[in-house]
Amino acid sequence: MTLTKHYQKGVVRMKDIESFKQYLEGQGKSRNTIECYCRDVKQLRGWASNSLNSELRGLAQINLTYYGRKIKESGQAPVTVNRKIASINSFYKYLFEMNIVEKLMLIKPISIKKLAEFKALETKQIWKLRTEFHKGNNNMHIAILELLLNTGIRVSELTGLLLSDICLKSGYSIDGKVDFEALKRKKILIKVYGKGETYREIPLNMDTKEALFEYLKVRMKTENELISLASKSPLLIGQRGALKRNAINLILKKYANRVNVVVSAHKLRHSLGYALVKQGRPITTIQQILGHERITTTQIYMSTATKDKEDALEAVEW
Repeated sequence: MTLTKHYQKGVVRMKDIESFKQYLEGQGKSRNTIECYCRDVKQLRGWASNSLNSELRGLAQINLTYYGRKIKESGQAPVTVNRKIASINSFYKYLFEMNIVEKLMLIKPISIKKLAEFKALETKQIWKLRTEFHKGNNNMHIAILELLLNTGIRVSELTGLLLSDICLKSGYSIDGKVDFEALKRKKILIKVYGKGETYREIPLNMDTKEALFEYLKVRMKTENELISLASKSPLLIGQRGALKRNAINLILKKYANRVNVVVSAHKLRHSLGYALVKQGRPITTIQQILGHERITTTQIYMSTATKDKEDALEAVEW
């Protein structure tokens, strides 16, 4: 007897999840896959019962879309989220094929970009690059690298920084005569204006403060000349005025070519995101630092970290 004969439309003769399990077995799915799929569907059933007082077959597309958004924003790795979505989609395809529901309802999975696009620099590559920059003794170039690497800001955000965007953690701007050495010992942040008129504040670590304030010193004609950090003057000034995106890219390329490292500002941004994931920092904290509108974008770094674990275990030889 086929599974369709267990049903009359709208009348259940066998529990949906149990019959779905038999359906998967008939497709030759592995035991582990079947257990995962059924567990994921049971989680959906629990949510539907508790939140909507509904059975699975009583859900509408709007309910599935909302549930999909919930699991996408749960902080789980994209591969895990997409597996759960695949489980639910497989279940509803089954219900549709069995004529138990009239309309095929699906959840759109996370679109995971190729992990190579989010490949971070290796630690030794970062140190080679930093060493080459610092050997060059160009304070502005060093400040550019340390800001990109240690804050994860985009090139457009870096070139848009003003002197007045440097402020004390307490929120006060820095005005009057500046004591750079004293500022290095204070908690400093930068105000960053990103995509879509978004705004975020990023604290500076010691390496970044050191590089930034050493650069600002060279913008003074003498050590005692006043620089107002309340000024709306651009932070990065070259011989032809405020630095633009192309100038930043050329600076990075010049030093990277010397040490045979392929780098871009975006790759430095990925390197920070990846490093923070490896340190076990909360995904929401990383999202706020990098200025991602959606947490699913930040979760891509978790996929990269998972891939590292897989490669490490594949390389084990006994």
